[in-house]
Amino acid sequence: GPTSMDAEMALIMCNMALVQPGSLVIDPFVGTGSVLVPCTTFGGICFGTDIDSRVLHGKAGKTIKSNFDQYKLRVPDLIRADNSRSPLRCPHYFDAVVCDPPYGIRAGARKSGRRDCAPANSTAPPASVSSDQKPVKPKYGPRPIPDEWLENHIPATQPYAAEDVMRDLLVFAAKNLRVGGRVVYLLPTTYDYTDADLPTHPQLRVVGNSEERLTSKYARRLITMVKTVETSDIPSNLDDGFKSDFSFAKLREKIVASNKKPKTASD
Repeated sequence: GPTSMDAEMALIMCNMALVQPGSLVIDPFVGTGSVLVPCTTFGGICFGTDIDSRVLHGKAGKTIKSNFDQYKLRVPDLIRADNSRSPLRCPHYFDAVVCDPPYGIRAGARKSGRRDCAPANSTAPPASVSSDQKPVKPKYGPRPIPDEWLENHIPATQPYAAEDVMRDLLVFAAKNLRVGGRVVYLLPTTYDYTDADLPTHPQLRVVGNSEERLTSKYARRLITMVKTVETSDIPSNLDDGFKSDFSFAKLREKIVASNKKPKTASD
């Protein structure tokens, strides 16, 4: 796929996660499964979820299964799922969460949901409908799903802000990792990054933070966190720790804006 992880970085992520034979590893943004290839090579039992059913199924013989078959590796167990509303209830189960979350630069982040319809107190008059004309369905907002469609229904999606992606990833890791388990992920940032920009969670401690320079506009950081405490008192709202002015938030807009700036003599 166009956003597949390069083999060397995937191997480094696997090493940082301390994957060994029998380790239970999950990638909640699995995509084409490239991050899980080295994890499976080292004996990890891998799982993956992704909201995009098209990439999970593949096409023209190019699938996640074929990626693993060519290396004669065990194919990960895959589920179509939205990490903002993860269906997995596996407390203290996984040894590692390894992923490259989407940030909207090369692959747009999506989550389940629709844009709302017009507010209920809207003053717009209702459209008139004649007896021989079917009522017009709202373009956005909730709609009832016919029973015969429920089995194969795929919910609509909406944009997924980078700060929300990070919040949900860390909450997922804190809930589902065993104590001592690791979450390893890549965090694209601008060069304005400081340690204060790093997402945090009360149950996770940072043990690795290294930078890879990508372009003159932005870099990415390989972050490794370890779960240090077992508690069910996970904050239900971490909004105070995930601000929209973090260096990774709205990164695409920042890059586009910087490209539009006129060059100066110093450039």
